[in-house]
Amino acid sequence: MGGRHSKSYRVVAEEGSISDVGIIRRTGSGPDLTTQQQQQQQQPSQSSEEDSTMISTVLCQVDDLKDGQMKDFTVEGKKVLLVKDEGQFHAIGAKCTHYGANLATGAYSNGRVRCPWHGACFSVTTGDIEDFPGLDSLPKFQTKIEGNSVVLLATKEELEVVKRTKPMCSMADDCHEAPVIIVGGGAAALTCAESLRQHSYQGNIIMMTQESSAPYDRIKLSKAPDTPVDKILLRTADFYEKHKIQILTNSQVTSVSVVDKAVTLADQDTVHYSKLVIATGGTPRTLTCPGADLQGIHYLRTPQDGLSISESVQGRDVVIIGSSFIGMELAASLVAKVKSITCVDALTEPFQMVLGEPIGRAMRKVLARDVAQTERC
Repeated sequence: MGGRHSKSYRVVAEEGSISDVGIIRRTGSGPDLTTQQQQQQQQPSQSSEEDSTMISTVLCQVDDLKDGQMKDFTVEGKKVLLVKDEGQFHAIGAKCTHYGANLATGAYSNGRVRCPWHGACFSVTTGDIEDFPGLDSLPKFQTKIEGNSVVLLATKEELEVVKRTKPMCSMADDCHEAPVIIVGGGAAALTCAESLRQHSYQGNIIMMTQESSAPYDRIKLSKAPDTPVDKILLRTADFYEKHKIQILTNSQVTSVSVVDKAVTLADQDTVHYSKLVIATGGTPRTLTCPGADLQGIHYLRTPQDGLSISESVQGRDVVIIGSSFIGMELAASLVAKVKSITCVDALTEPFQMVLGEPIGRAMRKVLARDVAQTERC
């Protein structure tokens, strides 16, 4: 369902007054001002005034949407998603905060909208993200009913926001308790650390990962295996510094003592903890057949793996073991570089475990035509 342009009009309230579309709050009292200063203060720049002006926009009529239905609208050149749930209207950002998918084409159920691309889930009442992938929440906009019209209330500045981070605290200055240690450096580990700060935990947080970089979006690797890690980092270094989340890279945990409440690293360093979280994620299954130790066999898990694969397949015949999302996405990303691709799987059809045999059969035809040869074992 495509978006539509909506009728807008502006209402500007005088300083400190309450209008039918919002409140403009008065600034605090200050020193006496000269006449020139008063004039300058009372005449803000045109762009600043326009950005903070409340825009009241009629999106649709109350009966235009059924319960459980959602539709995107264009307001001031920006997309807004309107959802009707049990007679109530909720307006949130229309693009997934992960990779910008149009949420209007996703799925809606029980107060949540799910992204059509990777399944990120958002609450329509708050805009908060409730399921990975992705870390950031959607903007939430005010709505009201005027007569039989559904009206959106937002400033131009608010409409420019495409994603937001949930409020988080930092570490207390007088914290002396042993840290919470999170073993792992992926999305689950980072989500745990952020959730602790979102729920006002002010103790020390240490993430330990055997990888050489801070948490990154691993999902991207099967689609673009040669992507530099700095292009897919989930958060900036400033973010970790601001919220006092410490990350120890190249730090493999080799043992845990629940009696001493301590972890031991590969270099024999020991770190004590108050709470321990294991979020190491999974690893690809390795081959056990004859020849599994030969050169030219690659596994995809890290950016270094992806780069090695991308560099080694140029102009070659490539075999990919596995025909679900990772295997088939990798095949699609490499097809322009290789001589040929053969995807091998123990199942009858690609995607069979997740999508079923009929859909897998249809996908085989598309893939065999556009991407790769697929073989059954």
